[in-house]
Amino acid sequence: DITFFSGWFNGELQGCLAIKQLTPRHIELKSMRTSSSSRKSGVATKLLTHALNTALGNGYQKVSLETGTQQFFQPARNLYEKFGFTYCEPFADYE
Repeated sequence: DITFFSGWFNGELQGCLAIKQLTPRHIELKSMRTSSSSRKSGVATKLLTHALNTALGNGYQKVSLETGTQQFFQPARNLYEKFGFTYCEPFADYE
């Protein structure tokens, strides 16, 4: 099961996010992207807030994600840390 969220403004796609059910209580945030024109505008925060609230409302108790370690991904890691995500060992099919 994959759920897809998108954020729009004035008819233009600003960002998207997908979550995948791993177990009846555990989901993975599969991907989140924002348009270059909407970076630093709060779109990612709004998408992530909405997705997490939806997941909690549907009874999920654990949310995991994987992101890159390169400098390019630092803004994403900062956002996830702001939401309380912590570092862990690889899970699912990740090594």
